[in-house]
Amino acid sequence: MPSPILPAKEVEEVVTANEEVTDIIVQRVPYWDPPTVRALDTSELTTWSLYRALIGEFTASLILLYVSIATVIGYRNQSSAADERCTGVGYLGVAWSFGATVSVLVYSTSGVSGGHINPAVTFALFIAGKVTLVRSVLYVAAQCLGAVVGVGIVKGIMKHPYDDFGGGANAVAGGYSLGAALGAEIFGTFVLAYTVFSATDPKRTARDAFVPVRRSRAFSFSSQLARRDHGRRHLMICR
Repeated sequence: MPSPILPAKEVEEVVTANEEVTDIIVQRVPYWDPPTVRALDTSELTTWSLYRALIGEFTASLILLYVSIATVIGYRNQSSAADERCTGVGYLGVAWSFGATVSVLVYSTSGVSGGHINPAVTFALFIAGKVTLVRSVLYVAAQCLGAVVGVGIVKGIMKHPYDDFGGGANAVAGGYSLGAALGAEIFGTFVLAYTVFSATDPKRTARDAFVPVRRSRAFSFSSQLARRDHGRRHLMICR
């Protein structure tokens, strides 16, 4: 059956419509900076989404601390054997255990809580007006509590190695002062926050898919994890 011949006017309208759609598809998304939130907004306390986000942050922190501390202690335990050489994952493996875990957790929780997982990220987003004070405080509480529980699980599973190696807590390396260590932590935290803000910049197109990858790389090569040390030291105090 031959196709019907459209009048010239209708053909012109169809072509024009297709050109407009094409222009919309190929053009870059314009810069749009979302408005800041009210710092003291308490209305979200009555929403289930906030408590679901808290569960997500708690669970993510628990998993991150469990994996990272278990990796550190396992590496130290294996490499300390006198009759063993080239054992354990090494320092690079420890770094990648942090980064890979953060990548998976951000993918898992970004749609639920924003995938903060770190009080430094939450605080930076609060300063930028992206989250409310109420949500920030509750997020940090959930993250620290998750850290304590995660490290507690490691201690329960690896009791003796945990005690032998100080719970895998950070320590200032020989030859460096406390001031140098503090400066390194501040700079590492800056790199993390800068990466998060850069990766989530509204000016970036198709940005969301690679946020966990960018952030995990920043996480892999710097410590800046005060919550990790908090979880371990809390258990040492309570021991």
